[in-house]
Amino acid sequence: MKVEIYGKPEFWFALTDNQMAVLETLSAVHYDGVCKDATKGGGFLFAWKNSRTDVPAIGLRASFREIDTCLKILEGLMMPPPTMSEAQQIAGHKLVKSFREALDQANSASQSWSLEIDV
Repeated sequence: MKVEIYGKPEFWFALTDNQMAVLETLSAVHYDGVCKDATKGGGFLFAWKNSRTDVPAIGLRASFREIDTCLKILEGLMMPPPTMSEAQQIAGHKLVKSFREALDQANSASQSWSLEIDV
């Protein structure tokens, strides 16, 4: 029998208050339901916000899909809401750069995270 084994990336990081505020603000007004739901109860942004206050020393954990969804949410920086401060916009753009780099590195590294065995 052939068995295929795959690894998948897991990301650990911290967010500043401004970065969290940007994600929450843009998520709440996003046109896509998945992006909008991320900040509601049960969504991953909701969980991240609570994790930041409950156990800040541990940091935040995210899947590839969650980081990818954040990048989709952050597309809203092209036309930020008038309530978003300049500091939040700058924080958001830095977050885009960081998340893109993280996904690029994960894509490169994960190419070797598979194995096929006969058992």
